[in-house]
Amino acid sequence: KSSIMYNEARQLLSDAKYDDAAVAFNALGDYKDAENMKKEAIFQKGCMLLNAQEFDEAIAIFGVLGNYGNSREKETEAYYQKAIFLKDNGDVEEAIKTFRNLSGYQDSDTQCVELQYDLATDYLTNGQYNDAKTIFESIFAYKDSANLVKECDYQKGCHYLENEQYLEAIE
Repeated sequence: KSSIMYNEARQLLSDAKYDDAAVAFNALGDYKDAENMKKEAIFQKGCMLLNAQEFDEAIAIFGVLGNYGNSREKETEAYYQKAIFLKDNGDVEEAIKTFRNLSGYQDSDTQCVELQYDLATDYLTNGQYNDAKTIFESIFAYKDSANLVKECDYQKGCHYLENEQYLEAIE
């Protein structure tokens, strides 16, 4: 009976019915490599979700699998793809946070700094001088960020002057 159930579970896995396969392998307990096959079904579901850009679900699955196979690498890859997706869809602040957590992975550091620079430049253009300055200070050595820190103060002073806030402008 266990042999038949095992073969049925393998067929479910082959048919990409990952949840059903995991349940079926779990029901087999310690029969053959059922525990490992259950993890494989869960892993394959995570890969499918990652390919479908269901990043949060894939991240959760790979996180639960711990050290199974290359789950850790897949989890990191899912975070990276999520950051790229966020960037491409205009959610720059969330993309920056995600890239920041991936420090050292592929080009995450470069992506993060470039996004921060672009965001700070947008802030400066839109008159959000304090926000822009804070970001430029955090990436001081990147491109002309050091000069743009000063530009934030200058633009803020000009803004105060135009609005006849002379004490603030002097400051």
